[in-house]
This record gives sequence, C-alpha cells and structure tokens, in this order.
Amino acid sequence: MPDLLSEYMMQRFGDKREIIGNKADPGPVITFSRETGCNASGVAHDLAIKLNEYGLQRGLKGGWQFINREILEKSADKLHLDPTHIKKVLTDKDRGVMDEVVEALSGKRHMSDLKIKKTTQEVLKEFAERGNVILVGRGGVIACRHIRRSVHVRFEAPLDWRVNEIMNRFGYDKKFAREFVIKSDKEREHTIGCLTGEKTCNTLFDLIINSSRFTTRQMTDIIFQLVLVKEILPV
Repeated sequence: MPDLLSEYMMQRFGDKREIIGNKADPGPVITFSRETGCNASGVAHDLAIKLNEYGLQRGLKGGWQFINREILEKSADKLHLDPTHIKKVLTDKDRGVMDEVVEALSGKRHMSDLKIKKTTQEVLKEFAERGNVILVGRGGVIACRHIRRSVHVRFEAPLDWRVNEIMNRFGYDKKFAREFVIKSDKEREHTIGCLTGEKTCNTLFDLIINSSRFTTRQMTDIIFQLVLVKEILPV
C-alpha cells in the first residue's frame, strides 16, 4: 500500500494543514478477524475492488484499500525500529505487564515494549478513523468499536478444513500443517491480547462466516450486502 502509507506519513508527520476524515463521525471502516487458514486477505482484496466500483458508479469520494501487515510496518517507521522487532514484542509470551511498565518508566534509550504496543494501536485507529479501509487482524474489532460507521466480520472454519487449506497453500505435510494452524491461532490470540488488553468475543462482530461453506466471491458478496444494509457509506 505505498500510496496510502506515504499519504499517511505526510498527513501524520508532515503537512498537517488538511484534515483527513471527519473526526465527529469517523470511518467508514471494515474489520476482519480470522482463524488461521481462512482467506480473509483474499476477501478483503476483492471487497475493496467491489466497493471502489460501487463508489465510482455513484460519484463517492475516496478509494478503499485493505491493510494487513502494513500496520506493523507503519508502527516500525514511526518508532524507527525493524518491523521484525515489533512482531517479536507482540508475540512474546514471556514478558509480563510489570516488565513493560518498569521498562517504559526506566528512561532506557531503547524503545519499550509498552510504547510499541501503544503505537501500533494508535496507527491502526488513525487508519480506521480516516475511513475507506478494511483492516485485517490486529484486533481491529476492539480498536474500532467506537466508530459508528463500521462493519466487523469474523472468519471461522473447522480445524481439519483449515489444515487442508494450509497444506494446499504452502505444500506442508498434514502433521506440520496442523501444528502450524494450532500454533498460529494461539499466537494471534496472544497478539490481540497484547495490543488491546482484551480478548475478542463473538458478540463484538456483526457477522461470523464459516469459510468452509462459501467461495471467496460469495463471502465478498455477502459482506458487501451487509455494508449496504448497515448504511455506513456516504449517501
């Protein structure tokens, strides 16, 4: 997303004369949460195209884009850190909250884990509030629940189906694919807890889709219809 990220950098740290988004009524934003093996990024890509086609037909301003690992990269830019270090902080299960607080208050020259997590959420919220973005993962449903013009979707599927998807996608054998899926699910849950201090629950979502029962195109169409029903787009 080079265009979106460079524009963000200019507005956030450069020329601030133009205010992006309506702070009184931020958004619209769509968040995706998913279990490992569910192709949320593929749906996000197709949904952004569909929303842009809809917007062009009606003369709506602003194009839709989806953001995934770019959140980490943007946080890394802001903190002048390697993105791999940020990823390590968000998946490290051995560090306690008190370690983070002490480190944040210690005045050490290196960046505290607490600040990394806080900055990651700030970046995510700023993308969401400026609108016309689909956020994949990173606890977006929690970070964006204050935004009225929002749609929150969760993708789930049976474990065996997700294992087969990972086998087909990466060429792993069944044993390794199963271990990968289980480990990845746990890491995602831990990362969301680190970023938000909360756990996601199904009542936060507008829609939960069983990815094993639909094609990517069908899921895209379902979510697009939900966006229209919730009336989050400008008239």
